[in-house]
Amino acid sequence: MDEEKPKPVVPEGFTLKHAGVFKIKTASESKGIDKCILEQVTLARCYVSDLAQVDSEGATWHRNVVFWDFDGKKKELLIPQRLFVQKGGPLVQMLSDAGLGVIPGKESQLVEYLASFQPCSRIILTKKAGLTSDLRHYVLSSRTVIGPADRNIKFMPEQNCPAETAICSKGDPEEYEKRVLRPAIGNPFLILAILIALSSVLVRILSIDNGGVHVSSFTSRGKTTWLQVAASVFGIGADPNRARESYIQRWSMTQGGAEGLAAAFSEKLLILDELDSFTGDLGALLYFFSGGRGKASMTATRNLQATRSWFVSMLSSGEKTLREMIVQLGGKPMAGQFVRFFEIPVGDDIFRETGGQTKAAFADQIKDACADCYGTLGPAFIQAVFADLAAGEDACFDVDMLRQSHEGFVQELLLPGMRPEHQRALRRLAAAWVAGELAIAFGLVPFSQDDVREAVFLARNLWLREADGQAYLSQGVATLQAFIRANSESFPFTDDGEHTEESCSGFRHPTKGTFFFYPSQLQAASGDCSPVDVARELRNLSMLVTHESGRLTIKHPMACNGGKKDNIYAVRAAFVDAKLGPKPVELEQNAEVGDEPDFGDCEGFEIM
Repeated sequence: MDEEKPKPVVPEGFTLKHAGVFKIKTASESKGIDKCILEQVTLARCYVSDLAQVDSEGATWHRNVVFWDFDGKKKELLIPQRLFVQKGGPLVQMLSDAGLGVIPGKESQLVEYLASFQPCSRIILTKKAGLTSDLRHYVLSSRTVIGPADRNIKFMPEQNCPAETAICSKGDPEEYEKRVLRPAIGNPFLILAILIALSSVLVRILSIDNGGVHVSSFTSRGKTTWLQVAASVFGIGADPNRARESYIQRWSMTQGGAEGLAAAFSEKLLILDELDSFTGDLGALLYFFSGGRGKASMTATRNLQATRSWFVSMLSSGEKTLREMIVQLGGKPMAGQFVRFFEIPVGDDIFRETGGQTKAAFADQIKDACADCYGTLGPAFIQAVFADLAAGEDACFDVDMLRQSHEGFVQELLLPGMRPEHQRALRRLAAAWVAGELAIAFGLVPFSQDDVREAVFLARNLWLREADGQAYLSQGVATLQAFIRANSESFPFTDDGEHTEESCSGFRHPTKGTFFFYPSQLQAASGDCSPVDVARELRNLSMLVTHESGRLTIKHPMACNGGKKDNIYAVRAAFVDAKLGPKPVELEQNAEVGDEPDFGDCEGFEIM
């Protein structure tokens, strides 16, 4: 049976029985003797156990109504105080819909009864997930509030909150370690997924920008499985393509839906799969996520409504990079987007150590494990971290120590020549490193410090390779621009049949000034960069002429080929005078994937 609080003090004029609430009335008989009459108000017990106040607002009060429904199940419902001073319509409807039997015609008596309770106990309500204002409690869901028992805190999620159904547990820590954590050893990307998930609860403590990590690769490379591993840290790790419920959400959303998701998964990991399914303004949405605050709106009474806010840490996947999708959807990539969103091309690197199985069989094994066993590691990690932070003088570490360690890890990840904005990007990986060291120190994961370091530095090096590729392409575009400026006057016109692809460096339109290049010509003119990559970069700069969606070349009649229409790259005349930005990243020449970093004196955490 449920433990109950002390018996409630029933308001005068009413009595509370197992059969329900009764109004006490008196009637005078003929001999002048008063007789008590009980008029039934409800068909089951019902009372107010606590008064509650919203922590962040300070002025909004609620009553916690306890009652038994038609099936005899005990329920609790937090109801705004304003409904208790009305005649009863909305209040009674709310309770009736929740299963309380109310006698018709007794609605006003029920409101009078509930409004007259004066309980001494208090509940602190919060409408936001994550850390509470006292920085000592962590709200994971309406069922799980982690922290000292000195405050009775309850979470009020929004209606249809996706996190409420997704955050739950199945199995035990031992099974999770056996089926998910140990198979991750030898697979740095799987370990990275777990570290990123754990680090999402530290974003406020470590002052991490809103943003996330996006991984891209061709289809059937294990991206969704990778997301499942991250999802299993907090909740249902099932493949969203195979199950009705999953922690993993979809990129297919409106901006209003995006705002709800960000608020629902604040200070937890927000996982979004299938970037290719998004059809809106991706660049604007990335800025919206990173802004941490929703749009202002008005209530029905023309008052300003409370604005949603969040501290979001995202994990995303897709076949295309964020940059490619922004361009495909008609936008223009901006540098600020890629400081907040860390892009990692994963290729075939997700599964390395498969225990002798094929990659496909190993992936299926991980998928099944994440669908069968989940939601134990995340709460245990939160409990360990915040229990230690609340331990005062007996704590093994404090917030300042965590921040100092985080800054030390950032310095370990930096390379010479990086600009401040790239340091901001690496702070996210450093937070994953901190989370990994903490999880090891608390005995929650079977990983070694070397496993954590390998995962973090692999991600850094792949990011640097991607960033270096962008720098190289920028240099290739700049080389092409300088080449055209120096040699365009010698380019023959496209209607000149005396020159061939091999005998000249490029062509130009006789009237429009457009420059035309065959693939070999574009490669030579851009300093031996891939012509496809250079053309893609030109398209990003709106300097490439295209006629068909998804195609980088156009069909244009070329006199050198007898007037036939060839597939050829067409560069706009305006490119000659366009201002090109500096290359994105300055890197060491030897920053290759797989390099072993020098860890110096960094020893991680040790719990004594």
